[in-house]
Amino acid sequence: MILDICILLPVLWGMFKGFKRGLIIELCTLMALILGVYGAATFGEMGSDYLRETFNTDPRVSGVLGFALLFIVIVVLVFVFGKILEGLIKLVALGLVNKLFGLLFGGLKFLLIVSGLLYLINGFPLTEDLIPAKEKADSYLYEPASELLPSIYPTLAQAKWKEQLEDTLDDIKEGIDFN
Repeated sequence: MILDICILLPVLWGMFKGFKRGLIIELCTLMALILGVYGAATFGEMGSDYLRETFNTDPRVSGVLGFALLFIVIVVLVFVFGKILEGLIKLVALGLVNKLFGLLFGGLKFLLIVSGLLYLINGFPLTEDLIPAKEKADSYLYEPASELLPSIYPTLAQAKWKEQLEDTLDDIKEGIDFN
């Protein structure tokens, strides 16, 4: 029950914000999120290789950094496009239709964000047991929400970031002297 509320509250907040902002901005922010994750998951290794070769970064750091930088660049570019489009669309009054579709897209965007957070929590070595198994089993929304993002982006499930992160954590554990 508590887990369902934790999943539902951000989605409802997204619906409210979507209604407030309207369709155009919500659509562009949703597209920024989708294209950012897809682009970073697809081309993250290329970015990682570039960082490693150009700046001589540690391979373990360059993987995560390449993904993050590509994600940010794509999101910013799509957002700038959205602001330009919004300026053009203001000439045409969409009114309530714009608000209602904004509500829909705002809810979907926050559902994707929650799904991404659940994906990270379930895959991150230190937080995999953060949500108790009983809470997961009793929740109506946990399974569909946690499987949404990986089902939309199979590339994300195949990305090597989890293995790289686990290797980095193992190296850190080996380097720490507990005596």
